[in-house]
Amino acid sequence: MVEYAVALGSNLGDSCAILDKVIILLSRYPNIDLTSYSPFYKTFPIGPKQPIYYNGCVIVNSPINPKKLLEVLLNIEKRFGRVRDEKWGARTLDLDILLCEHLIIETPFLQIPHPQMTKRKFVLLPLCTIASTWKHPITRKTVKEHLQEISDKNIV
Repeated sequence: MVEYAVALGSNLGDSCAILDKVIILLSRYPNIDLTSYSPFYKTFPIGPKQPIYYNGCVIVNSPINPKKLLEVLLNIEKRFGRVRDEKWGARTLDLDILLCEHLIIETPFLQIPHPQMTKRKFVLLPLCTIASTWKHPITRKTVKEHLQEISDKNIV
């Protein structure tokens, strides 16, 4: 079994209901054991003008490899109507693998750890509520240490 941290976000439709449904779906998904989830946080968007986001994180254990988990997450996004029109645009659902233990992967389609996670309070705050002592495999800092370095006020 491998332990993953996954970020969840939504700002189209009933975002909290969508995120709740995703948590339920992941908890019932074959070969995925959802072990914890964070509260949802309201976040002001980055990029073009759009509705407020709701963000959270989950921890899952799974025997499946990161590439296969990414496929599962992308299929779940599609199931909830995700359309990839515009970078940083509004979306019904966004699921990103943040960390996978101490693994470092850099491919055109998958980067672990997530390359922007240490700069985003909307990722670090929810992640810190469920995995504050996890270490970033490149910086060797904990999630909590990275969160303490961010002054972003765009989250409630």
